[in-house]
Amino acid sequence: MTTRAPFHWSCHRAFLLVALSIAPAACGGQTASPSNAGGGSGELTLVTSVPVSGSATGASYQALVSFASASQKCATTTIGACVVNPCFAQQKTAGANAPNAGSIVVGGADMTAIALDPQSDGSYASNEITDVVPWRTGGETVMFQWQNIPGDTSASGDRMTQTTPPYIALAPTSAFASKTDTLSRDQDLVLAWSSDSAATSDDVVVAEIASGGAQAVCTFDARAGNGVVSAQALASLGAGDASFEIHSKTTSTKEVVGANGATWTFSFNVDTRARTSYGVAAGSVSLQ
Repeated sequence: MTTRAPFHWSCHRAFLLVALSIAPAACGGQTASPSNAGGGSGELTLVTSVPVSGSATGASYQALVSFASASQKCATTTIGACVVNPCFAQQKTAGANAPNAGSIVVGGADMTAIALDPQSDGSYASNEITDVVPWRTGGETVMFQWQNIPGDTSASGDRMTQTTPPYIALAPTSAFASKTDTLSRDQDLVLAWSSDSAATSDDVVVAEIASGGAQAVCTFDARAGNGVVSAQALASLGAGDASFEIHSKTTSTKEVVGANGATWTFSFNVDTRARTSYGVAAGSVSLQ
């Protein structure tokens, strides 16, 4: 089992988790963002899997980071509890760099901190830590920290703290509780779950299903213990190979403004995949 490492950073990650100290101008290797004068959005996500309650066996967590300019937004449709994004698989413009916020650090709770730097095209590769239970219960604290405002390296970054969601397990009668190879798009998907610790009003359960270049993200109150993904939402996705994930979640947003006046909306997500009889509720399925 990996133990928590002390927080020591070299120059190109010149900031600490406990005391914010960002100095982008002093460090080499900073990838410049496009100007993005119109601002945009960012997604900073911590995704965890703990297949066996309280055990590091098969446990893992990873940080996923992406930014998009305002011009890259896509119109979505709300169907019941689901928001359908028809541009989920849309590729970025060839040769265009993605916006970035410099070095990103995600840490806290029982985790070894993850530090991510933008690649040459501005995107971030994910970084996965294995054999560590990231937190023991819902309500613990994790932190996201970024180096600068996208497109404006002169504007220092900040950090955001957030509580962890409870671990959940799908009930035996729930969709995806047992290994599933196919789903019908003309039938509702009924989900049911229990949680290891009491859910609060900040906790939700999310079902994500993507197929044919589109994605449906369906959100339910974690305290309810059940939710329905409507057949209408499934029908909006293309038939064929699909991916799915069911997880509990906490989320928050923060608006940041650079020196150039561009406004960015950052979303911070802490997800833990639901336990099932076969591991966690994430994988591939065929939509028919």
